[in-house]
Amino acid sequence: MVALTEKLNLMALGYAFTVIGKDEPWFFANGKNDALAHFRHHYFQMGLIAHFHKAGLLVLWEKLAKEVEILHTSQSQASLKKVRHILENLLRFTNSYWFSELSDLSQAKELFNSWKHHLGIQSLLDRLLKEAQDVHKYLEMMEQKRQTDTTVELLTVVAIIGLVYLVSL
Repeated sequence: MVALTEKLNLMALGYAFTVIGKDEPWFFANGKNDALAHFRHHYFQMGLIAHFHKAGLLVLWEKLAKEVEILHTSQSQASLKKVRHILENLLRFTNSYWFSELSDLSQAKELFNSWKHHLGIQSLLDRLLKEAQDVHKYLEMMEQKRQTDTTVELLTVVAIIGLVYLVSL
């Protein structure tokens, strides 16, 4: 619970958000600068951003999981490209749309941190970034294996041509 004033408290528990205050009609039904207007213009938007963060991370997680499963079964170039595209989208999301804090006000910071905690956003981001690092390492390993196989094939061809040349002398 975040206390904005002695008359107004905010409670954010994941998907629920409640404004609690004293029973003074002018404070809640003023129209322009009442508690409801303050909620709509500030705290509702903070809640939208917190839920946007979670939804974006869940979408990226699901896409990454599907494509990694396809990659493990098929090893196709199209699947490789899709996985790399998802990793690029994750990087773009964390660089462009990720906000660690939204305001300098202590109440807003506390409320946003409470939302992030109850929605499990930070732990979801940490798990997704770790999964992305693991996938990236796997893709690098596959690329190194492909390069090694290509080099072995080229050396084999050169060795065969050299042997044929030596035998023909």
